[in-house]
Amino acid sequence: YHMKKGWQCNDNSILINGVFEYYKSQPKINNGKTNIVTHHWSDNFMKGFDYYDMIDDLCGKRNDITFTYIGRERGTFKNTKVIPPLFGEELAKELGKYDVYVTASRYDPGPNHVLESIACGIPTFSYIEGGGACEFTGKDFIFESFNSLVEKIDLKSYNKNNMKVSSWEKCMENLNENIFLKC
Repeated sequence: YHMKKGWQCNDNSILINGVFEYYKSQPKINNGKTNIVTHHWSDNFMKGFDYYDMIDDLCGKRNDITFTYIGRERGTFKNTKVIPPLFGEELAKELGKYDVYVTASRYDPGPNHVLESIACGIPTFSYIEGGGACEFTGKDFIFESFNSLVEKIDLKSYNKNNMKVSSWEKCMENLNENIFLKC
């Protein structure tokens, strides 16, 4: 985009975002169901609550899936397990237990919740209007509608997302080397 607008720079770098080392896969719930999770600090509608409500409704109609919401919520769920906000290692241990992660957040430039789920080795699906989430998850993990999300989850043929997420320390070293030391 910037190059098309005439901006030129001979010294470009790509910094891979990072998370703390305790975000990793955990032993799964293993209840014979597809266990879906999402987490947000904010209960703002733009975090994707229209989709989370649809997943909640679907859980009431099907017994082969569960949905867990971690964080602040809007009080609309009927079939969803709600866990109050978690942070750090406690969040990582809970998050890593699930089979599938869904984010329907809109226009989020660099969503940490997606990096955390990917680091836990969870196939992570993002809504097409997810902003940076779509870049993190990759095109095979983007959904355009509720039906396309359900189809992708039901296929169960998805490979674990191979997005590169580095350690937080490595991310900060790269940031320091590529931005602060060059100033």
